Amino acid sequence: MQNFKLKIIGNDFEYSIDKNLSVLESALNNNIVIPYGCKNGQCGSCRGQVVEGKVTSSINIPPYIISPTDQEKGWTLFCQVKPESDLLIKVRTLAKGDEIEIKKYPGRVQSLDFPNKDTAILKIKIPSSVNFRFNPGQYIDILLKDQKRRSYSLANSNDSDENIELHLKNMGNGTFTNHVFNSMKVNEILRFEGPLGGFKFSQDNKKNIIFLASGTGFAPIKSIINSTNFQDGHNYFLYWGVRYKKDFYDENTTKFWKENLTNFKFIPVVSDEPSEFKNGFVHKAVLEDHPNLENYSIYACGSPLMVEAARTEFIKDHKLSEDQFYSDAFLPAIDNT
Repeated sequence: MQNFKLKIIGNDFEYSIDKNLSVLESALNNNIVIPYGCKNGQCGSCRGQVVEGKVTSSINIPPYIISPTDQEKGWTLFCQVKPESDLLIKVRTLAKGDEIEIKKYPGRVQSLDFPNKDTAILKIKIPSSVNFRFNPGQYIDILLKDQKRRSYSLANSNDSDENIELHLKNMGNGTFTNHVFNSMKVNEILRFEGPLGGFKFSQDNKKNIIFLASGTGFAPIKSIINSTNFQDGHNYFLYWGVRYKKDFYDENTTKFWKENLTNFKFIPVVSDEPSEFKNGFVHKAVLEDHPNLENYSIYACGSPLMVEAARTEFIKDHKLSEDQFYSDAFLPAIDNT
């Protein structure tokens, strides 16, 4: 086994990393918590810059995740690159904090609701003897046959009882979503693994908070908001973007927040039909209200195209600090095989 040395800008330590592992895997093995999500190069959560050294990538990084210009400057996805030399990298790291063990669990379908034809809200009851803990913003993998798995963000708060809540978009003939929307029954047994992902919320700074969600990217934001103390002096804004008004599938929750949370404002955005709400792209709606983002932290969840457009414009043209953009972008798995 050949090892290389890893240094991180802003960190005085030097780490040993394995040439046969991704930089992300080696970092996690060294208790360096780099934000991550899908681990397959689709979400962009583990992006960072190789300042010195050489790496090889297992994929061609999509331009909507990292632009070709940034790739030329050394920006990459650390879940997809392995070292070929000693490395000096620039990447956001998270406080190690209270580590939560990743385990496999059984569960039973407690309820299944369809607020519209394209969205399902699935609640899974876990055994009362199981203490399933997670950080709001994380996700689980539903374990399927033939070693397949499907990832879904947790929508319940971290102090809720024995129910896990997931929000699913109807993907047509996808293996798992087809089952959910057409044949799943209450009391059906499921297995899942978690918690997973490095997307977490922090109230440690004094900046105002903007939550930015598209579609079912609302799920992890719901978990974060319902687990957050809103008496801390921050100003909070939620921009939720959908194509049509009917796609606001959890209006009871947003109504409750508007009526009961202090320092909180909900801004719905519709892109594909005229409405009484803001119209257009959801990240553009943010910029209409907050053209200067110097004193803000952004938490963005949803499609990779939305997340990367927001990241690029907010940082390049609207003074957002690069280390204040936190994201969980997800791309549906091709699961119709």
